[in-house]
Amino acid sequence: MLADSVFAPVVDPVFKAGASVDTAAAWTGTIAFAGQIFCDFAGYSTCAIGCAAMLGFWLPDNFRAPYAAVGFSDFWRRWHVSLSTWLRDYLYVPLGGNRGSRLFTLRNLMLTMLLGGLWHGAAWTFVAWGAFHGLMLVGERLSRPLLERAATMLGGFGTLLGGLMTLLGVLVAWVWFRAPDFAHAAKIHHAMFVATGSSAALTAEAKIALVVFGLLWLMHWLLRHHDLRRWLRQRNALSLGVIWAILAVAIVLSPGVSRAFIYFQF
Repeated sequence: MLADSVFAPVVDPVFKAGASVDTAAAWTGTIAFAGQIFCDFAGYSTCAIGCAAMLGFWLPDNFRAPYAAVGFSDFWRRWHVSLSTWLRDYLYVPLGGNRGSRLFTLRNLMLTMLLGGLWHGAAWTFVAWGAFHGLMLVGERLSRPLLERAATMLGGFGTLLGGLMTLLGVLVAWVWFRAPDFAHAAKIHHAMFVATGSSAALTAEAKIALVVFGLLWLMHWLLRHHDLRRWLRQRNALSLGVIWAILAVAIVLSPGVSRAFIYFQF
Protein backbone atom coordinates (compact mmCIF):
# COMPACT_ATOMS: atom_id res chain seq x y z
CA MET A 1 0.00 0.00 0.00
CA LEU A 2 2.70 2.52 0.97
CA ALA A 3 5.10 1.52 -1.80
CA ASP A 4 2.52 1.72 -4.60
CA SER A 5 0.16 4.43 -3.39
CA VAL A 6 2.37 6.88 -1.47
CA PHE A 7 5.94 6.61 -2.70
CA ALA A 8 5.85 5.37 -6.32
CA PRO A 9 3.89 8.36 -7.73
CA VAL A 10 6.64 10.66 -6.42
CA VAL A 11 9.51 8.44 -7.59
CA ASP A 12 8.50 7.71 -11.17
CA PRO A 13 8.44 11.28 -12.58
CA VAL A 14 11.89 12.05 -11.09
CA PHE A 15 13.62 8.91 -12.38
CA LYS A 16 11.90 8.84 -15.76
CA ALA A 17 14.47 8.96 -18.55
CA GLY A 18 14.87 12.47 -19.87
CA ALA A 19 13.03 14.13 -16.97
CA SER A 20 14.23 17.56 -15.88
CA VAL A 21 15.00 17.58 -12.15
CA ASP A 22 15.51 20.46 -9.72
CA THR A 23 16.96 20.21 -6.22
CA ALA A 24 13.66 19.73 -4.41
CA ALA A 25 12.50 17.04 -6.86
CA ALA A 26 15.85 15.22 -6.70
CA TRP A 27 15.73 14.95 -2.91
CA THR A 28 12.02 14.13 -2.63
CA GLY A 29 12.26 11.54 -5.41
CA THR A 30 15.29 9.88 -3.82
CA ILE A 31 13.78 9.86 -0.34
CA ALA A 32 10.53 8.50 -1.76
CA PHE A 33 12.43 5.72 -3.54
CA ALA A 34 14.11 4.79 -0.24
CA GLY A 35 10.63 4.44 1.23
CA GLN A 36 9.28 2.59 -1.80
CA ILE A 37 12.00 -0.04 -2.00
CA PHE A 38 11.87 -0.73 1.74
CA CYS A 39 8.07 -0.98 1.94
CA ASP A 40 7.93 -3.04 -1.25
CA PHE A 41 10.67 -5.50 -0.34
CA ALA A 42 10.15 -5.68 3.42
CA GLY A 43 6.41 -5.98 2.74
CA TYR A 44 6.58 -9.08 0.61
CA SER A 45 9.39 -10.55 2.74
CA THR A 46 7.04 -10.26 5.72
CA CYS A 47 4.26 -11.88 3.68
CA ALA A 48 6.60 -14.79 2.93
CA ILE A 49 7.56 -15.11 6.61
CA GLY A 50 3.88 -15.09 7.62
CA CYS A 51 2.85 -17.66 5.00
CA ALA A 52 5.73 -19.91 6.04
CA ALA A 53 4.74 -19.56 9.71
CA MET A 54 1.19 -20.72 8.91
CA LEU A 55 2.75 -23.84 7.38
CA GLY A 56 4.96 -24.42 10.43
CA PHE A 57 8.24 -22.96 9.13
CA TRP A 58 9.99 -20.10 10.88
CA LEU A 59 12.03 -17.98 8.51
CA PRO A 60 14.49 -15.37 9.83
CA ASP A 61 13.74 -11.67 9.55
CA ASN A 62 14.96 -10.14 6.29
CA PHE A 63 14.93 -6.52 7.53
CA ARG A 64 15.83 -5.16 10.95
CA ALA A 65 15.05 -1.43 10.94
CA PRO A 66 17.73 -0.70 8.31
CA TYR A 67 17.17 3.05 8.16
CA ALA A 68 18.17 3.27 11.82
CA ALA A 69 21.59 1.78 11.08
CA VAL A 70 24.61 3.54 12.58
CA GLY A 71 27.38 2.86 10.08
CA PHE A 72 27.34 1.06 6.76
CA SER A 73 28.41 -2.31 8.14
CA ASP A 74 25.45 -2.00 10.52
CA PHE A 75 23.23 -1.16 7.55
CA TRP A 76 24.17 -4.43 5.84
CA ARG A 77 23.43 -6.34 9.03
CA ARG A 78 19.90 -4.91 8.82
CA TRP A 79 19.10 -4.63 5.11
CA HIS A 80 18.19 -7.71 3.01
CA VAL A 81 19.73 -10.02 5.58
CA SER A 82 19.35 -13.13 3.41
CA LEU A 83 21.51 -11.55 0.69
CA SER A 84 24.02 -9.83 2.98
CA THR A 85 24.70 -13.05 4.90
CA TRP A 86 25.08 -14.93 1.59
CA LEU A 87 27.56 -12.32 0.35
CA ARG A 88 29.46 -12.61 3.61
CA ASP A 89 29.53 -16.41 3.76
CA TYR A 90 30.06 -17.21 0.07
CA LEU A 91 32.04 -14.24 -1.22
CA TYR A 92 33.72 -12.23 1.53
CA VAL A 93 34.89 -15.18 3.67
CA PRO A 94 36.11 -17.33 0.73
CA LEU A 95 38.01 -14.30 -0.62
CA GLY A 96 39.87 -14.22 2.69
CA GLY A 97 37.65 -11.93 4.75
CA ASN A 98 39.64 -9.95 7.28
CA ARG A 99 42.25 -12.63 7.87
CA GLY A 100 45.04 -10.83 6.01
CA SER A 101 46.49 -7.36 5.93
CA ARG A 102 44.36 -4.21 6.05
CA LEU A 103 44.77 -3.68 2.30
CA PHE A 104 43.73 -7.30 1.71
CA THR A 105 40.60 -6.79 3.84
CA LEU A 106 39.67 -3.58 2.03
CA ARG A 107 40.08 -5.31 -1.32
CA ASN A 108 37.74 -8.09 -0.20
CA LEU A 109 35.12 -5.56 0.91
CA MET A 110 35.21 -3.79 -2.45
CA LEU A 111 35.09 -7.01 -4.47
CA THR A 112 32.17 -8.33 -2.41
CA MET A 113 30.10 -5.17 -2.88
CA LEU A 114 30.96 -4.90 -6.58
CA LEU A 115 29.78 -8.47 -7.13
CA GLY A 116 26.74 -7.78 -4.93
CA GLY A 117 25.85 -4.87 -7.20
CA LEU A 118 26.38 -6.95 -10.33
CA TRP A 119 24.13 -9.67 -8.87
CA HIS A 120 21.18 -7.27 -9.24
CA GLY A 121 21.61 -6.98 -12.99
CA ALA A 122 24.08 -6.62 -15.85
CA ALA A 123 23.99 -2.82 -15.76
CA TRP A 124 26.77 -0.39 -14.88
CA THR A 125 24.41 1.53 -12.60
CA PHE A 126 24.17 -1.52 -10.31
CA VAL A 127 27.95 -1.88 -10.37
CA ALA A 128 28.23 1.81 -9.41
CA TRP A 129 25.75 1.25 -6.56
CA GLY A 130 27.83 -1.67 -5.28
CA ALA A 131 31.03 0.35 -5.66
CA PHE A 132 29.53 3.24 -3.72
CA HIS A 133 28.63 0.95 -0.82
CA GLY A 134 32.05 -0.68 -1.05
CA LEU A 135 33.75 2.71 -0.77
CA MET A 136 31.58 3.65 2.21
CA LEU A 137 32.48 0.37 3.95
CA VAL A 138 36.18 0.92 3.21
CA GLY A 139 36.01 4.50 4.51
CA GLU A 140 34.25 3.32 7.64
CA ARG A 141 36.86 0.61 8.24
CA LEU A 142 39.75 3.08 7.80
CA SER A 143 38.22 5.70 10.09
CA ARG A 144 36.93 3.30 12.76
CA PRO A 145 39.29 4.46 15.58
CA LEU A 146 38.29 8.08 14.98
CA LEU A 147 34.59 7.18 14.81
CA GLU A 148 34.79 5.20 18.06
CA ARG A 149 36.43 8.13 19.88
CA ALA A 150 33.80 10.52 18.53
CA ALA A 151 31.00 8.17 19.62
CA THR A 152 32.45 8.01 23.14
CA MET A 153 32.72 11.80 23.36
CA LEU A 154 29.28 12.60 21.91
CA GLY A 155 27.26 9.79 23.53
CA GLY A 156 23.65 9.51 22.41
CA PHE A 157 23.90 12.56 20.15
CA GLY A 158 26.82 10.90 18.38
CA THR A 159 24.71 7.80 17.77
CA LEU A 160 21.93 9.89 16.26
CA LEU A 161 24.39 11.88 14.16
CA GLY A 162 26.00 8.66 12.94
CA GLY A 163 22.59 7.29 12.03
CA LEU A 164 21.71 10.41 10.02
CA MET A 165 25.05 10.35 8.19
CA THR A 166 24.54 6.68 7.36
CA LEU A 167 21.05 7.42 6.06
CA LEU A 168 22.44 10.23 3.89
CA GLY A 169 25.01 7.88 2.34
CA VAL A 170 22.38 5.21 1.71
CA LEU A 171 20.08 7.78 0.05
CA VAL A 172 22.84 9.00 -2.25
CA ALA A 173 23.64 5.41 -3.24
CA TRP A 174 19.98 4.64 -4.01
CA VAL A 175 20.16 7.08 -6.93
CA TRP A 176 22.44 4.67 -8.79
CA PHE A 177 20.15 1.75 -8.03
CA ARG A 178 17.04 3.46 -9.47
CA ALA A 179 18.39 5.68 -12.26
CA PRO A 180 17.97 4.29 -15.79
CA ASP A 181 21.55 5.24 -16.78
CA PHE A 182 24.69 7.06 -15.69
CA ALA A 183 23.67 10.34 -17.29
CA HIS A 184 20.40 10.52 -15.36
CA ALA A 185 22.07 9.50 -12.10
CA ALA A 186 24.65 12.25 -12.59
CA LYS A 187 21.85 14.74 -13.32
CA ILE A 188 20.07 13.84 -10.06
CA HIS A 189 23.29 14.01 -8.02
CA HIS A 190 24.08 17.40 -9.50
CA ALA A 191 20.63 18.66 -8.58
CA MET A 192 20.96 17.23 -5.06
CA PHE A 193 24.21 18.98 -4.23
CA VAL A 194 24.18 22.04 -6.52
CA ALA A 195 21.05 24.10 -5.93
CA THR A 196 19.04 24.43 -9.12
CA GLY A 197 16.35 27.07 -9.03
CA SER A 198 12.70 26.32 -9.56
CA SER A 199 9.70 28.25 -8.41
CA ALA A 200 7.50 25.17 -8.41
CA ALA A 201 6.33 24.17 -4.94
CA LEU A 202 6.28 20.58 -3.80
CA THR A 203 3.13 18.74 -4.76
CA ALA A 204 0.77 17.38 -2.13
CA GLU A 205 1.90 13.85 -3.08
CA ALA A 206 5.55 14.78 -2.46
CA LYS A 207 4.77 16.35 0.91
CA ILE A 208 2.81 13.28 2.00
CA ALA A 209 5.66 11.00 0.88
CA LEU A 210 8.17 13.02 2.91
CA VAL A 211 5.98 12.91 6.02
CA VAL A 212 5.40 9.17 5.67
CA PHE A 213 9.12 8.52 5.21
CA GLY A 214 9.82 10.63 8.29
CA LEU A 215 7.40 8.49 10.28
CA LEU A 216 8.96 5.35 8.82
CA TRP A 217 12.43 6.51 9.89
CA LEU A 218 11.13 7.34 13.37
CA MET A 219 9.58 3.87 13.66
CA HIS A 220 12.89 2.29 12.64
CA TRP A 221 14.76 4.36 15.20
CA LEU A 222 12.37 3.47 18.01
CA LEU A 223 12.41 -0.24 17.13
CA ARG A 224 16.08 -0.57 16.17
CA HIS A 225 16.80 -2.82 19.18
CA HIS A 226 13.50 -4.75 19.06
CA ASP A 227 12.38 -7.84 17.21
CA LEU A 228 9.04 -7.25 15.47
CA ARG A 229 7.62 -10.70 16.20
CA ARG A 230 8.58 -10.52 19.87
CA TRP A 231 7.10 -7.02 20.08
CA LEU A 232 3.82 -8.22 18.57
CA ARG A 233 3.64 -11.17 20.95
CA GLN A 234 3.87 -8.72 23.84
CA ARG A 235 0.78 -6.75 22.72
CA ASN A 236 -2.57 -7.52 24.31
CA ALA A 237 -5.66 -8.50 22.31
CA LEU A 238 -7.02 -4.94 22.17
CA SER A 239 -3.76 -3.52 20.79
CA LEU A 240 -3.53 -6.24 18.16
CA GLY A 241 -7.15 -5.69 17.19
CA VAL A 242 -6.51 -1.97 16.65
CA ILE A 243 -3.38 -2.71 14.58
CA TRP A 244 -5.16 -5.22 12.33
CA ALA A 245 -8.18 -2.90 11.95
CA ILE A 246 -5.97 0.01 10.86
CA LEU A 247 -4.17 -2.23 8.36
CA ALA A 248 -7.43 -3.60 6.94
CA VAL A 249 -9.02 -0.15 6.57
CA ALA A 250 -5.87 1.30 5.00
CA ILE A 251 -5.72 -1.51 2.44
CA VAL A 252 -9.40 -1.16 1.55
CA LEU A 253 -9.16 2.62 1.16
CA SER A 254 -5.86 2.66 -0.75
CA PRO A 255 -6.01 3.43 -4.50
CA GLY A 256 -6.32 0.45 -6.79
CA VAL A 257 -2.87 0.92 -8.33
CA SER A 258 -0.83 -2.25 -8.55
CA ARG A 259 2.85 -2.42 -9.50
CA ALA A 260 5.08 -5.45 -9.70
CA PHE A 261 7.36 -5.97 -6.73
CA ILE A 262 10.67 -4.22 -7.45
CA TYR A 263 12.78 -7.23 -6.54
CA PHE A 264 10.91 -9.57 -8.88
CA GLN A 265 13.25 -8.35 -11.63
CA PHE A 266 16.38 -9.61 -9.85
